[in-house]
Amino acid sequence: MRSLWFIPHGNTVTEPEESTGYRGGWSSTLHPISTKQAAAVAAHGRRRAREMLSLLEGAGFIATEAGSEYWSETELVGEGFNRFDKGYNGRVHKVAADLTLPGSTSDIALLARRFADLPPSVIERVRADTPDKTYTLFLPRQHGHAGTVKITKREDPPRITVNLLATSKRYFYRWDKREPVWKILLRNQTEEGHEDRRAREIARLGFSSRDWPVHAELPDGISESEATDRVRLYLMGAGVDTAAATFRARRTDSGWDVAISGDPALDALGVLRITDAGRINPLDE
Repeated sequence: MRSLWFIPHGNTVTEPEESTGYRGGWSSTLHPISTKQAAAVAAHGRRRAREMLSLLEGAGFIATEAGSEYWSETELVGEGFNRFDKGYNGRVHKVAADLTLPGSTSDIALLARRFADLPPSVIERVRADTPDKTYTLFLPRQHGHAGTVKITKREDPPRITVNLLATSKRYFYRWDKREPVWKILLRNQTEEGHEDRRAREIARLGFSSRDWPVHAELPDGISESEATDRVRLYLMGAGVDTAAATFRARRTDSGWDVAISGDPALDALGVLRITDAGRINPLDE
């Protein structure tokens, strides 16, 4: 069945992404991920990670250092008609960061139950890996990235830590089990070593790994939709019921002022300010 290489496999759709100008498209065994698509996938992943960050910061967690952003080395994607014909020919984009909840009085089981009570559109499910010590939150796929949050209770000093991870779908980027047609035709005219090929692939993806400053100011500023989404998630992380909430954002020099209304409790929240670096505070702070 390998001769049916012309049938596309490993199809992965990428949504449009405003900051990169990407209009949407797909990758497959016939259309490997392009540089512009890779930039859009990475931008989508950073936004998903920022949304997860706001949810956790609403719950009191603090990021004390930069996170990381990287393309996984190899992931299995089908290469032929046979679904078992797979090669290490895919890449997955990931964004990760660690946060801490200071203090020793927090009940990790109660915290996990609070997250479990959130709507499935925010938290799909919560798994108790080690009751009273480790829990994993599973977040639905948004912007092409699924999310997981691992919550761990630690000692010395007493604290609760979380690791957030946003993970994209698999994107086909090269043939693993068979050589490209161009290389077969030019077999005696060109040779490409492993390091050369890896450098070429990294150049197409834009980077292999790099730091992800969790509160870096976005070059073009935060968008209105991201501002309202992150304020909503921040409030949900803080335990506020936002089901009846309405959010109205007004642009400022360095971010957005987001007014919350819907019922007396929500009206009392007034206005929250989110900066272009993603920091959320009451307007009077």
